[in-house]
Amino acid sequence: MLDHTNTTDTNRLTQNTISNLSNTYNSTVSATVVVGLSYSGFLGVHSVMNNSIHSLSAGNEGALLIGLNSLIGDVTIANNFITLSPSVACNVRGILDAHTTSTNLKLYFNTVYLGGTINSTATSAAWWSNNNTANRNVRNNIFYNARSNTGTGKNYAIYLNYSTIGTLTLDYNNYFANGTNGVLGFFNSADVATLADWKTAIGQDANSLNSNPVFAGTGTVATDYKPAAILIGATGTGITADFGNATRAALPTMGAWETTVSITMTNFTPTSGGVDTQVTITGTGFSNLPLTGAVRIGGVNVRSYTIVSNTEIRAFTNDGFSTDLVEVANVTSAALGTPNFTRVNCSQSLIHQISTA
Repeated sequence: MLDHTNTTDTNRLTQNTISNLSNTYNSTVSATVVVGLSYSGFLGVHSVMNNSIHSLSAGNEGALLIGLNSLIGDVTIANNFITLSPSVACNVRGILDAHTTSTNLKLYFNTVYLGGTINSTATSAAWWSNNNTANRNVRNNIFYNARSNTGTGKNYAIYLNYSTIGTLTLDYNNYFANGTNGVLGFFNSADVATLADWKTAIGQDANSLNSNPVFAGTGTVATDYKPAAILIGATGTGITADFGNATRAALPTMGAWETTVSITMTNFTPTSGGVDTQVTITGTGFSNLPLTGAVRIGGVNVRSYTIVSNTEIRAFTNDGFSTDLVEVANVTSAALGTPNFTRVNCSQSLIHQISTA
């Protein structure tokens, strides 16, 4: 275990590989705890970034495995890759947020994957948050729990162990739990099965997803966890490079790896309209886009869109948009002959819709 506790200003824990930690103690009396990286910071502003944590194991079924444990302090935890797939029927936490004071935790661009199959009452969660007292900003993460349990234990993508959100900001995360007894989330003492119900329950995560990231593999090498799916994240985190030090795009993608967006845009019609105008966008490479969060018109996310085919998207403009570019993932209409979709007022929009009906 890498256990870091400091009382000085500005510390960085970066580019460490923590693997193959094991506690083989097997007892029915006391449980073991195995932690990959445990962080506590009291003074200053700190960062835990670009670390790889995998292959932790324990010898008894009551054990607790924690990939990354954050306890206290003002810290940015970003671009970390964590994969845990123990064969023993133990409890697993990819990232455990145990902050108990009014500090600032920023959790950005992490990729967490849990796997394995057990028969037990044990629980697992890609991200488990124990307290709601710290200021927490959690964006652009992939929390993927593929662990299966044929017993009564459940496997969560996200687990909030409290009944009120507190000072928590959640958005642009991908929550996916597809194993046996997999559950998207837990909040206010109850399971939450769907993303729509999750958004209602917590009042946040407006742009978060419930999509299979389609990893290249599920081994212990970081490159196994490069997603094929295009999961568009949020801007403004201050994180400018990914796990491999590649530059983050203007519209970055979720997870530790920045995903190369191989799409083009060739046209959009009509070129003007009001709120709820249907806009048809043509191009290539649309099939790997998520079902929400990848299309913007006039500077805001569209109200909804349908991926008709690999070469066509139909989108509806949203409230609050202005005359500006059409954007699909990281590709914009800037190079087209008519780059901007022009906003018109209600009466003009009505005339336009009648004339094109």
